[in-house]
Amino acid sequence: MIRSWVCWLSKTQKIWPAHTWRNSKQHRSYDYKELGSERVFSSQHEASFYCRNCSQPFAKWQGQCPACETWGQITERKMFPSDINNGLAVGYRQPNAHTYNKAANGIIQAAARSSISWSGQSTDPKHTHLTQPIKMMHVEDHTISDERIALESKELNWVFGGGLVQGSLTLLSGSPGIGKSTLALQLANMLADSLNPMESGPIRRVLYISGEESLTQVRLRAQRLGKIHSSLYVASEINIDSIFQLVHSEENQEALNSECSFAGVIMDSIQTVFAPDIPSAAGTVNQVKECTLRFLRLAKEQNVPVILVGHVTKSGDIAGPKVLEHIVDTVMQLEGDPQSSRRFLRCLKNRFGTTSEIGVFDMTDTGLRTLTNPLLAYISPIHNESCNDAELPTTQSSESDGTAITITMEGSRPIPIEIQALVNRSHHNSLTQIRCVGVPFEKLQLLLAVLERRANVEFGNRSVFINVAEGYTIQEPAADLALAAALVSALTNHPLRSRGLLLGEIALSGALRPVKMLESRLMAAHKIGLTWSIIPLVTCPDTRKKLSKYDGLLKIHYVSTLMDALSLLFRNGGAKGAVIPR
Repeated sequence: MIRSWVCWLSKTQKIWPAHTWRNSKQHRSYDYKELGSERVFSSQHEASFYCRNCSQPFAKWQGQCPACETWGQITERKMFPSDINNGLAVGYRQPNAHTYNKAANGIIQAAARSSISWSGQSTDPKHTHLTQPIKMMHVEDHTISDERIALESKELNWVFGGGLVQGSLTLLSGSPGIGKSTLALQLANMLADSLNPMESGPIRRVLYISGEESLTQVRLRAQRLGKIHSSLYVASEINIDSIFQLVHSEENQEALNSECSFAGVIMDSIQTVFAPDIPSAAGTVNQVKECTLRFLRLAKEQNVPVILVGHVTKSGDIAGPKVLEHIVDTVMQLEGDPQSSRRFLRCLKNRFGTTSEIGVFDMTDTGLRTLTNPLLAYISPIHNESCNDAELPTTQSSESDGTAITITMEGSRPIPIEIQALVNRSHHNSLTQIRCVGVPFEKLQLLLAVLERRANVEFGNRSVFINVAEGYTIQEPAADLALAAALVSALTNHPLRSRGLLLGEIALSGALRPVKMLESRLMAAHKIGLTWSIIPLVTCPDTRKKLSKYDGLLKIHYVSTLMDALSLLFRNGGAKGAVIPR
């Protein structure tokens, strides 16, 4: 009865024939998933047959194609030895578990939809060839400087190591609202300006793709940033296939002498892009990894710089798989306090330059602007006529206790910072508190313990508060001595002598350990108007000789322990006769 009803239903309603229902287990092993305008076939078995009418793959031969309902069009797929080079599907798709055939010991395509991909490359196995290795000495000799694109901003050139490299893939990340999209749009405009230095000649276009904003919203933000270059193009798209169709449009390809019609691509952001042939939502691990790999192939094959904007998690890490940072050539992170106008761009990875470099910027109504003097970005300056350079003001006033100046290194750049401390007595009904901004909590606890144990400085029932000016975060131990001096100054309510520099890492024994790049730090201290410094004892004769040239510029005091440094700072009672508690 049931079989007769199925036969009648298949003839009247045009559904699958009755014989397809007999093998129910085999039927359940197939999974047809509708993705866009195409169907992707997944099965427990490898597909070796396909429909010549609609290219639908099948695990074995059958009479009728259930996709297009045609009869006699299913045929066996022919395998060629050169199919091992066809692991990449149409365009820039990467091989996966569904396209690898262990039985045939090679790689087959998921669907033979077309013999010519939209990128212009043939996917017919008869016309493919394996990549042949060549000798290293025969590779074209191009220096990195020849491949770099110098930008208008000196700070950006500093961070990138001289400019953007042709064919590089850059990841720009940052917390929400920090200014990633603003910086990306400025980069696109600068890139368009650098690629077209003269009005005559072929126009090299730059494409800015937004997956988070509409074209009108991007236009409004661009107007706020200032002048827009005529060769800057914008699009709003999140489908990776549609994006690459835009990039590989035939217009302007002859002028660029390349298959890519744009000389630079900026994508904002990678978490919004999705590949229709991957059955997962945009922003997932597989989607982010696959889309990034396709952008990587675009950058390398077409030799164009590609910039991807990335999100971060609530813990501050880059959103997505860790492999995302390994795929790209350069990782840039935009940091800063949202309540402050200061921003700095930190280089976390750079295959073509120095890592750990930073650029200091100021967020304004017209976008990110380079500071005229980055050395004064994170200290509180006041004007002083006694400064060596009249245009450079000196540091913190001598009337403020709990303040100390130190210099940290970001790559090869010295950054003077101001540490502010406040120590307040807690009443018997309130608990003591320890709060810190810009300093790791574990570091503050360690220094408090060393001060009490090695220097006999008792904090007792006092609350301690630490802040670093302008939202800067200390990430190196060279600021330990300045932090300890600021705590003692705040505890005794007596300020340190003004225009001084404190450097040194404090060990658990109370000894001061040496710091790296002392010459750069002392030169920066002289430039901002500091007149004296306390640094760890230098025992190497060569290093001592190099530092001797600063004797006429700075009064350098060498100490070996924390107690020696505090005794020197408060030897005459500090600024107002302070005495170290015993």
